[in-house]
Formats: sequence, C-alpha cells, structure tokens
Amino acid sequence: MNSMLLRLCILLSTCTSLYIEAHEVRPALFNLTEIEDGANSQASAVTFDVVWKQPISNGKRLRLDPLIPKDCSTTVSKRDEILPGALIRRWQIRCPLNTLQKQLVTIHGLSSTLTDVWVNVAWLNGTTLSTVLTPSKPDFGVYESKGIDLLAYLSLGVEHLLFGFDHILFVLGLMFFVKGFPNLVKTITAFTVAHSITLAVSSLKLVQLSQAPVEAIIALSILFLAYEASLPDRAKTISARMPWLVAFIFGLLHGFGFAGVLLDIGLPQNSAALALLLFNLGVEIGQIIVICTLLGFLFLISRWKINIPFWLEQTPIYFMGALSSYWFLQRVIPIIGL
Repeated sequence: MNSMLLRLCILLSTCTSLYIEAHEVRPALFNLTEIEDGANSQASAVTFDVVWKQPISNGKRLRLDPLIPKDCSTTVSKRDEILPGALIRRWQIRCPLNTLQKQLVTIHGLSSTLTDVWVNVAWLNGTTLSTVLTPSKPDFGVYESKGIDLLAYLSLGVEHLLFGFDHILFVLGLMFFVKGFPNLVKTITAFTVAHSITLAVSSLKLVQLSQAPVEAIIALSILFLAYEASLPDRAKTISARMPWLVAFIFGLLHGFGFAGVLLDIGLPQNSAALALLLFNLGVEIGQIIVICTLLGFLFLISRWKINIPFWLEQTPIYFMGALSSYWFLQRVIPIIGL
C-alpha cells in the first residue's frame, strides 16, 4: 500500500472534517407513557406522560418541536432540564380517543434536519409502539400497529459510524502503521472485538462510564496516533510494531462511545440482545464501507504518477493532530468547568 497516497486520502478526509463536528447529531427521543387507562376502558380520553429529548449542538438546540393534536390539553406544565448535549422536556397531556385515532403527531422542523426521532409509546396493558421518524416521514399515529422496528437499530449503527467522524479518523489513522492486507485484517478485527465488548457491557448497563470523559479520551486516541505517525523513527513506535494492540486498547474506549446513542434511546426490554446485535452489525457495516472506500480510492489514484513534496506528505498527520487537539479541548473544557 503506497503510504504517500494513503496520506493524501487522509488529508482529504481531515480537511473535510474541519467543517463538521466529530459526532453525528444523535437522534431525538419522544416518549408517550399512558398513566390513566383510556384506550382499554369506557373512558373517552387518555392521559400520557410525555418526555421529549433532543440534541444540543454547539450550545444550540435543533429547531424541532413535537406538535400534539390541537384537541389535546396539557394537564401538567412543561419542565425543562438541560444536560450536556441534550434538552429534556417533560409534561402531561390528555387527549380524546377519537382525536388520537384520526390525527397524527408531527415533529415540526424534522424535514429540515439530518437527524431522526425515536418514538416509544407505552400502554398500561403492556403493549408498545416503537418507530423511527425521519426527515421524509416526520409524523406518526399513536394507534399505528404495535411493535418494535428492530431493523432501525441496524441502520442506526451504520449511520453512527459513518457520521462519527472521530471514529472514522481513528480507523484511518491506524492505516499509517498497517502494512499488508493480513495486518490490516488483524488490526481491524482487534478494533472490532474490543469495541463490541464495551458496547455490549455499556448498553446492557453492566458497566457504565460518563460519556464526557470517554469522548475526550477518544480524541486523545487520535492525537496519540498523530504523534506517533509524526516521529522520524515511526517504524519503532508501538503503533507500527503492534497496531492490533493499539487498536484493541483504544477500541475498548470507542465501544463506550458507540454505546452513548443506545443509552440515549434505550434497548427494547423483550429484544435487547437482538437490537444490540443489529446495532453492532450496523457499526461493522459502516466500518467496512469506510475501509473499502479508502482502499478503492487508493487503488484508483495508485495508477497516477504524482510527485509530492515531503512536507505535503506530512500535512495529513498535522491536520489529524490539530483536529484531535481541538476536539479534545472542546470536550474537556465543559468537564473542568471553564
């Protein structure tokens, strides 16, 4: 694999990443929980606890708002709670049954974003509705057929990797130190096994770490690769001698990062293992897409004869270091309270 061409590829990737956040915008969450029996009794209305959680990016919330049918009344006022990276709003509503059966709940502004909204409706009799709203489908009916869209966890895993630019940059950074296809397979397998372990134990709440320091350390993992790649005797670094070990160690941390989105939306009680498996499979599909795209790009430009100065070959390393340093400061400043 031509290292110079690989560096050119990473340069393109990191330059693009300067204009975007390290993480994809996480999905919003809209929960309706029945608290007074209405749908399964002679009552003419039903009361819900409502929880609306939406992401905050750069201190600003997305312009998303759930629009409840007009005939519904608010019985408990809205209460806002601001968390790192999210706004949570809670209130209660009471809606006539015939209104819910005929009218849709809409997420206003969703069609103008790139995010999704995960919807969960829980009834007192134990039945549930879980669905995903997208910019092309911003509404749903409360009385839609009950069930859980497990395949949505697969697509969420793919999106989480493809729009998790720090995870992508870490994988690309490993390529500075991998020589030969067998070593590539070994290194990527080590990263996959590691993040699968911590993704599982974190998502199932067996071991949990605060997301803020995890994301800061993920940025440091990229900075570590950039530092080792910048050394004159790169071949003697641990990343060059044992890239699979570096991939495994830092992969454990990246797994906790992957778990963040599942902790936000939760796993279905009766299908937690399957949903987790599908999400992890989606992450691996996204990872394969990134690596195959890189290898395909390298194959195409390897046919070109280009003489690149040494300083330009080194530029991607410094971009990677500068970008990861920025991400680290961006994430650690709120932790220390500056």
